[in-house]
Amino acid sequence: MLKDIKSGLELDINALPGNIGVHNKIISSSQTIIEHLENDLPYHDSLEFHFANTYGYTKIFPNKSAFETLKSLGVGVISNDRLRYQIIDTYDIWMIYLIEMGETNRMYKEHLEKNVFNSRFNEAEQWEYDLETKSLDGTMIPIDYEELKKDTEYLYHIKTFKNLNIGYLKGVNYVQNLMSQLILTIE
Repeated sequence: MLKDIKSGLELDINALPGNIGVHNKIISSSQTIIEHLENDLPYHDSLEFHFANTYGYTKIFPNKSAFETLKSLGVGVISNDRLRYQIIDTYDIWMIYLIEMGETNRMYKEHLEKNVFNSRFNEAEQWEYDLETKSLDGTMIPIDYEELKKDTEYLYHIKTFKNLNIGYLKGVNYVQNLMSQLILTIE
């Protein structure tokens, strides 16, 4: 059972770099847009990619089958208290927390699409799948860049979504460390 849990954790850790890359891209592009808007910088074609990268989300699908099997057998079969609590803490608290944070990002992204971007941008274009970051890359062109620089509501939403993604990344890094520590404890 512990070997299966360890294998699942290793798979989860190996899947995280693509997830982290997407969120780093969102944060970086958001910061670029914020700096341009707040500093009244002129429009440049490269901003089209940054506008498109300011929203997105990822979803984590933890490999929980071994943990679910362990729960069905009763976690008491693991006699080492520290190990048992680490497993429960990682799966039943922190992975669920991370999934919920991802869901919050998804809902905010949908809010942006329906209520913010639709009145400020022409339709998004040229979406292509990036194998390295496992994300869609595209462009978004503002309808009126000069008006967007004065748009405090838009700026609020971009800053808020950037901060949600920073929080999400902190959670991913924390859970990644928990999983690594759990692997060491299992070994």
